[in-house]
Amino acid sequence: FGIWNLDHGSPTLISLMLPTFISAQMVPTRLLGLHAYGSQFIGNAEIGYALHVTNGRTPTDFDFTEDKAIGGRLFWAQEGDFGRFVLGASGYWGTYADQQRALDLTGGVIKIGLLETVAFTEQVMGLDAALDVGSLRVRTEGVLRRVVYEDNKAEQALSQGGSASISYLPNRLEFSGYVLAAYRTPYRIEPYIQAELMYHKTAVLPRWAGSGAYSSPNVAAIYLSVGINVELTTHTQLKTQLVWNQAYDRHFENKNTNVPLLFVRVVDSF
Repeated sequence: FGIWNLDHGSPTLISLMLPTFISAQMVPTRLLGLHAYGSQFIGNAEIGYALHVTNGRTPTDFDFTEDKAIGGRLFWAQEGDFGRFVLGASGYWGTYADQQRALDLTGGVIKIGLLETVAFTEQVMGLDAALDVGSLRVRTEGVLRRVVYEDNKAEQALSQGGSASISYLPNRLEFSGYVLAAYRTPYRIEPYIQAELMYHKTAVLPRWAGSGAYSSPNVAAIYLSVGINVELTTHTQLKTQLVWNQAYDRHFENKNTNVPLLFVRVVDSF
């Protein structure tokens, strides 16, 4: 047992480690549990798998329930004189629960118990593809996520300023997808461009990024990005990404947000 990063299933995050918005919402990026993976070569082709049984998505590092989540990914890769091409499919099923401490006055005795405030089941399906030709790398991925809440245990929506509102999020089917192209230069500098689409999502901007549609799932957004990765050492990279966010209603008729975002990170891998 241990903690690992599930980005092995994402052709973008494993190779470029970019701050895409998909992983933070659609699939838990870090899980605690048991992980098995492997692959087999058949000529120039490689067929591989990854399976995991974990605690699933949790509000903190501690899991409030005994429920387990399951997930996995299958991929097929072909290598030749042209480079390497990969097709993959992944899935995830799990539950989520959040609890609060509450006073229990039953029988005239004051006790402190736990009250389950949020509970839902989520199902995720994804398809991905990757192409490496010389120094050019192209990645694309699409993810569907279905969320179904238990009765009276839906998440409370947030206002544009990030404070709680009086409404609650409904059961929903979310979609996110992106396409990315990067070119690795011989100078340890890697420029890239990326386009990402979100549909029927509950969050368009990170809460710290200022006002924006953060509550209603009836929204869609387009993110256009340019960035540069600089390899400082074999294990350390400086990553810069400039994102232009444009948020609409789910029919792409009315624009609600038009905000630039800048990410600068130093990433160390080990």
